[in-house]
Amino acid sequence: MTKYLYSFPMTKNLDTLTSLTMDELLRTKRASGISNVQLGQVLGLNRQSVGARFNKQHNMSLDEFIGTAKAAGELPSEILRRAEERSTTKIDATPSALAEEEK
Repeated sequence: MTKYLYSFPMTKNLDTLTSLTMDELLRTKRASGISNVQLGQVLGLNRQSVGARFNKQHNMSLDEFIGTAKAAGELPSEILRRAEERSTTKIDATPSALAEEEK
C-alpha cells in the first residue's frame, strides 16, 4: 500500500525521517521534564491526546510540533536537524559506504 503526501508517494526514507523526528521530539520532551498534562495545557489538548501523538496513534499537526518543541525549550529546526542527521547516518551506514570511509 502506497502512502501519499500532497500527491507524492511517501518513500521509506521519508517514513524513517518522520519517525526519527518524532523520536527526537519525545527525547527532547522527556529531557525537559515537561509532563503530558503540562504539554496538553500549552497545546490545548488533554493528557490522553498528547500521549496518542507520541504513541503514533494520532498524527501531530505542525502547530503541535512547534508548540511541543518550544515548550520543551528547543528550536523545532534543531529537532529536525538531529533527526535528519540520524537518518543520514542510518542510510550511509551500509557496508559499501563504510568501505569507502576506510580508503
